[in-house]
Amino acid sequence: ANILPLSSYDSSTIFGAKMIRIQREKWGSKAAAKFISDKFPCSKVVVNIRSDVDSQLASVEKTFVNNHLENRTNDSLEQIEFLKSLADELGDSQARVIDMTKWSEDVGILNNLIEWIGFKGCVLKTALHTNHGEDGFQQDDVEGDTFGHTCQFMKND
Repeated sequence: ANILPLSSYDSSTIFGAKMIRIQREKWGSKAAAKFISDKFPCSKVVVNIRSDVDSQLASVEKTFVNNHLENRTNDSLEQIEFLKSLADELGDSQARVIDMTKWSEDVGILNNLIEWIGFKGCVLKTALHTNHGEDGFQQDDVEGDTFGHTCQFMKND
């Protein structure tokens, strides 16, 4: 296989992971934060919530045809509270909470997040949107450079 061991990667290499519904396990936000901090001590965690729960549920119903979730507003609110609590437990140096209802209208929120992660000279002009259209899996068309030519990751020491 062409898989390199983690030790062979440059320490400035950026790894990304998308986790969905971390709160489904039988642990609280303190235990989840401890796990993340212990296993990924240098990680930056972006907690993306959608405070407009009705829109979130409508999106789930539209996008995921074989949806096993019911229309559960209270469950969605509990999930949001879990994620906010997780970010609080991790602290400002390791976690940021962003709200889709806000950053989708204000790209400056994403630009601040990009800088917090460690990138410099990276400026989004607009936020691309995925999961829309008739089938819920369309993406905005991309024209030109997303971040520009000055975008670079600055190693955090």
